[in-house]
Amino acid sequence: FRAYVVRIDPTRVHFALDSATRDYGTKGAWTSERIPPDAVLAVNAGQFIGGVSFGWVVHNGTEWSAPGSGTLAMAFVVDSAGFPALLTPAELSAARGHVRLAFQSYPMLLAHGSIPWELHAPGRGVDLDHRDSRLAICTTTDGSVLIALTRFTSLGSAGETIPWGPTVVEMAEFMRSLGCFRAMM
Repeated sequence: FRAYVVRIDPTRVHFALDSATRDYGTKGAWTSERIPPDAVLAVNAGQFIGGVSFGWVVHNGTEWSAPGSGTLAMAFVVDSAGFPALLTPAELSAARGHVRLAFQSYPMLLAHGSIPWELHAPGRGVDLDHRDSRLAICTTTDGSVLIALTRFTSLGSAGETIPWGPTVVEMAEFMRSLGCFRAMM
């Protein structure tokens, strides 16, 4: 597989969250044409259940949905000063009401530089054998945000549509190799 990695200096960008399902009738369906011309990156974020984001979503300071539960349900947040962070499930309650944007996803890949207990052996709630294309986000100790996207490329451009790639644990190890301190898919 091939990995594409973008390092973001949070002092030089403004993070924004858009939504395909929660526009309250103001903008219509989300398409790539809605990416602002000055955007440096746009990705699909979070997990979805029936077309609706799983867990905590905060848009422009308004909480659209409450945090989901689970020991690996990490959240990407940006506070009112524009500072991004990845929060563990235990840290979410303290952040509620104090962030400009947030989305929750699953699973957490790294917490404090370590792979979570649930990812060390089968039978702990995560399929450790499944291979797929992956999108992960992390924070580093220097404050950078990294986004990594994997694609299967062995069959040329036709192979990029095949959902084959790293396992969850391989993706966690890859993110750690990039210098990530906290990471989630």
